[in-house]
Amino acid sequence: MQIGGIASGKSTVAEVLKSKPNVQLISGDLLGHATYVPGGPAYQPLVDAFGTTIVDVATGTIDRKALGGIVFGNPDKLQQLNGIVWPAIRLLAQQKIAEIKSSQQQQPTVVVFEAAVLVEAGWTDLCQEVWCVSVSEDTASTRLQARNKISQEDALKRIRSQLSNTERERAATRVISNEGSQDALLASIDVLWSAFTAK
Repeated sequence: MQIGGIASGKSTVAEVLKSKPNVQLISGDLLGHATYVPGGPAYQPLVDAFGTTIVDVATGTIDRKALGGIVFGNPDKLQQLNGIVWPAIRLLAQQKIAEIKSSQQQQPTVVVFEAAVLVEAGWTDLCQEVWCVSVSEDTASTRLQARNKISQEDALKRIRSQLSNTERERAATRVISNEGSQDALLASIDVLWSAFTAK
């Protein structure tokens, strides 16, 4: 249901929505982590594709840093990685959504699926609506530099490696601008939430 670029504030929006009545949050990041553990749907395919050097000897899980070193700067390897992990995350998301639906009581539950790559991975069909949290490149860069203690150059590289705001907003049902204050963001969410629940 919810997308946004790096440092856009999508996790903040997700947490606000989670606090609404009858809402359950599914985190795409947490599902991604779950695919990497032994027995997870992406674990063995990743080991088969990239070798045992990506396995952390101490924990037995996939070493994401080691895997990142292999795919970073290599579009073919990155595409191979996404081709394994994205379907695995989708599978876990579908299972989680089915569990939530089956456990619903009288009041219907709204599922908020927070996923940065919702559009790229082709998961929009899982959602009734797509909400996009949007900020300018300058704002995202400033926030990312402060949060991750990185240079402007590195921040812009990360931002520009993702979809543009235009591409995300084109796929969105509703767009939330997060250029202003926290209070302004909360007010925007409340307006959109009221419109959504009034349908």
